[in-house]
Amino acid sequence: MDIALTQRAASAVPDPSGVKPPKRNFTLKQALIAGFLLGSLYTVVAGVVAHQMAADGACLASQYR
Repeated sequence: MDIALTQRAASAVPDPSGVKPPKRNFTLKQALIAGFLLGSLYTVVAGVVAHQMAADGACLASQYR
C-alpha cells in the first residue's frame, strides 16, 4: 500500500523541465485526406486484380474452344 501511495505521489509531480510532450491528434482534414488516399489505393489495387482475373479467365476459356 505504501508503494502505491509513493508511486501516485511521484506521478503527480510535474515534469521539472516544463516541456510538455506534443499531442499528435489527427485533424478532420487530415483524416479525410488519408481516407481518400487509402480508398483510391484500394480501388486501384482491386481494379488491377479484377483485370488480371478477367485476363486469366479469358485465357483459360480460349484453351477449351
